[in-house]
Amino acid sequence: MDREYTLRIDAFTLGSMPAGRFSEYVKQLAQLLGEAENVHFKDLTEGSAKLAVCVDEPARYRVRERVNAVLIGEGTPEAVTAQSELDKMLANDNAVAELIGESGAVILQFQGRTRPKPIIHGPFVQEASVQGQLVRIGGQDRTAHAILQDGDVTVRNITLKRELAADLAKFLYGPIICLLGKGKYYRLENGDWVLDGFTATSFEQLNDTALSGVIDSLRAVGGSGWSKAADPLKELRALRG
Repeated sequence: MDREYTLRIDAFTLGSMPAGRFSEYVKQLAQLLGEAENVHFKDLTEGSAKLAVCVDEPARYRVRERVNAVLIGEGTPEAVTAQSELDKMLANDNAVAELIGESGAVILQFQGRTRPKPIIHGPFVQEASVQGQLVRIGGQDRTAHAILQDGDVTVRNITLKRELAADLAKFLYGPIICLLGKGKYYRLENGDWVLDGFTATSFEQLNDTALSGVIDSLRAVGGSGWSKAADPLKELRALRG
């Protein structure tokens, strides 16, 4: 079994790789190989940047099996994620790389800059709305800019007239609001939609009643049918499409 593995990156040399980027590559390489207690960084050699690690005897078989599983598309989620992150980093650095075993044989290849470019459709501009807590508003040019935060989702690139910004300023770090206007969207190859910009023309303050309270109110409406719904959340998700 291999005692050493080397990640050879063609776009960097020993003296050109930034320290921060070096640590990011080492982190993802360690995640790819696993066995954190038995895999150790060895050195960074000349020529194309070569990040070498050594593996302790007890873990050599397990590391090789982990890498082989990634090669045939059956890797653990952690290893597959590390492979994907390494490939993204290489693409951003305009680089390609190879994972080489102790014998010099190439075990894994990373496409990096050579991987196919994703197909992107758009932009499409349409009526839309975004919502969240207002966490920033202002700007020095003729239009103002805002940022909304909704849990883990942050909506940036929101533009609006100064008059509307002045009306919204009182809601800074306040209740959840909904901005109405036009959004610029792109559709990715995998079907996901990405909001690239939003122009707000008006806003609404949303009701902060808990979802359970809203459902109780719906059930109280005579003839609505909600009182007979066994799973209101499922029905709401179906209505949203």
